[in-house]
Amino acid sequence: MFIPDVPAGVPASLLDYLPIALVVTDAAETMIHVNRHYRRMLGIPDEVPLLGRPARDTLAYLLATFEDAAAVGRAIEEATAGGRDLLGLPVRLRDGRTMARDAVRLPDGGWVVTYRDISAEEHARADDIEHRTDDAAREGERQREGREHEAEHPEHNQ
Repeated sequence: MFIPDVPAGVPASLLDYLPIALVVTDAAETMIHVNRHYRRMLGIPDEVPLLGRPARDTLAYLLATFEDAAAVGRAIEEATAGGRDLLGLPVRLRDGRTMARDAVRLPDGGWVVTYRDISAEEHARADDIEHRTDDAAREGERQREGREHEAEHPEHNQ
């Protein structure tokens, strides 16, 4: 996850231009900054309040949009309870997209949490695996046919 340092005097709205969904919480895990991509990428309606609200409230909403909500919820809970960063947690949304969730603990006890869409990478990886599997199957078929030919025509094996 790349989050640039925001120099003094630069508005926090600069974070709105990052191509990721981003939320920052304070030590009490109250949301103190949400960038413009957060709602759009995660499908959070405008009527759902975010700023000044406990991050847990929004997480409960988000978990309902995740395919494997229980596993994602456990991973987040374990990392939060242990105060550990949680990087690259794959989260599959019910709409078929896949997000990578990164959560980094801040020195004051708050969190920076980002989601980035990795659907294209996941599809490319799946296509690559499918092609490798097809190639391996074709090679296995060629070898089998070669062995059968050798067994049927042992005179050619000399």
